[in-house]
Amino acid sequence: MNSDAVILISPPYITVGPNAWAIMPPMPIEADMVYHIRTSFLKYGKVPFFEPKWSLSETPVIGTFTHTIKEPYKKEIVPLNLDFDSIDECFEKASKVSSTVNFLFLWNIDPKHSPHMDLIFDKINSYRKKINVRILSIIPDAWPRMPDLISLISSHTDVCDKTVTVYEGAVPFLLSRNRKDLADKLDYFPCVFMALNEEKIENKSTDFCYIGAVDGSYEHRGFALDLIRNSFPDKNFFVYTNGKTNDPNNKLSKTKDYLDKVGNAKYSIVTSTRPTGFLMNDTLHNEQLKDFFWPSVHPGRFAECIINMTIPVYVQFSKMDRLPEIIDSYGACIYVQANDTPKTMRQKIESVPISEIKQRMMNLYNDHISPDVLIPKLLKRT
Repeated sequence: MNSDAVILISPPYITVGPNAWAIMPPMPIEADMVYHIRTSFLKYGKVPFFEPKWSLSETPVIGTFTHTIKEPYKKEIVPLNLDFDSIDECFEKASKVSSTVNFLFLWNIDPKHSPHMDLIFDKINSYRKKINVRILSIIPDAWPRMPDLISLISSHTDVCDKTVTVYEGAVPFLLSRNRKDLADKLDYFPCVFMALNEEKIENKSTDFCYIGAVDGSYEHRGFALDLIRNSFPDKNFFVYTNGKTNDPNNKLSKTKDYLDKVGNAKYSIVTSTRPTGFLMNDTLHNEQLKDFFWPSVHPGRFAECIINMTIPVYVQFSKMDRLPEIIDSYGACIYVQANDTPKTMRQKIESVPISEIKQRMMNLYNDHISPDVLIPKLLKRT
């Protein structure tokens, strides 16, 4: 009997908001984090892995939404339904092959604000009478997107046996606020675990790629894209700037399709999700968040470059704008600065030996991204 089994409870599609199970019509966009967790456990193969059944409603409904600035507004949505009986089915299968059943959640909000959590927790509490049960959570975005980061983290540690953050500033921030009690309950992974996209490691057909939004809070990424294109007018680029849209013509609604496009390229243009200078400005007038040095937010796109052996070209907007220290030490990307001339930018990229940087990328993968390393770390008792 295996010592652990894992049941993942997280919507398989990108939802209209963290506290609603619904998608925008007409088509769903696959949730990349769920894809990576699923493929990682299947590749790892040493832990029984289960997911309950989800389905989309046949009839759209009108939902009411609020914005921090605008008045409430209404739009058409398609509800996403969780088959609660299938949670029982997953548990019955898991408990037959493992002595501990772990329920894994992806929450960017207070768990009690996630839909139907009272019903799910009631089920989990009933399971505890039969076998050892643990609740694990990963907070994908535990950086200052919201004013009360301490409350967000404590809402997880209050109900979870283990809580993981992938933001390097979370634990230092808690310590700076004299919350060692919370910091001690939080585990830091520099990356979410991902499986190699082995089909795309070799045979690159495109020089550069960029996939993602380029406006709003991601305007800096559009600037970075233009810099690289201006520096390499003779190279071919694959560019998709519509982001995660539910347009039926979007050929990248499946995560594997997106990963394959990244994998086709020799280089991929990446930036921080939110560079340090931007975060410092964002938190300047927030009493709860100011007076702390916020590290840049490590982009998931960087790890997706690594699993494809597509060399990340990281555009920095200041000297403070860097990858997490533990990742930076591998030298697994090429840094260029936003104020570099096209000639300097080109020289920096072309002067790096491809075979050497790919070896450093593989070393980073084996140490900090591979399911073989991070899944045992996730399941380890603390």
